[in-house]
Amino acid sequence: MKEFSINNRRYLGSKYKLIDFIHKVVDNHCQDITSVCDLFAGTGVVGYSFNRDYDIIVNDTLTTNEVAYYTFFDDEEVDRDKLMNLIDNYNNLSTNEDNYYSMNFADTYLSKENMSKVGYIRDDIDSLYDNNLINLREKIFLYVA
Repeated sequence: MKEFSINNRRYLGSKYKLIDFIHKVVDNHCQDITSVCDLFAGTGVVGYSFNRDYDIIVNDTLTTNEVAYYTFFDDEEVDRDKLMNLIDNYNNLSTNEDNYYSMNFADTYLSKENMSKVGYIRDDIDSLYDNNLINLREKIFLYVA
């Protein structure tokens, strides 16, 4: 299964291609630092590239970016095997049950069958979280997967 990484998020103005240059500047001009702040983080690729060696601060006003930051930067434990099993089950799911998504968005963005699947998965993820079977970070991972 192909894995999602932070630099897969397409974003106008992404600094992904500048990461080597940014690291050279930091290595040459910033001695004895313990943290890196990416004020206009966007996709978060710059902060993520420093994540192993420094404390990271990322900032953005878009909710979608905040969700991605929680996914890639938070310290809450993630059970990878559990998530991969859930994703595999969701990928093999077949359903035509009506739900919020199928009733409101069928044949606008996706077919009714696919919107039914989206609705089932979203409802299942929420149920798993509400019943403490997954934590918040795992819930968000499943949302963005």
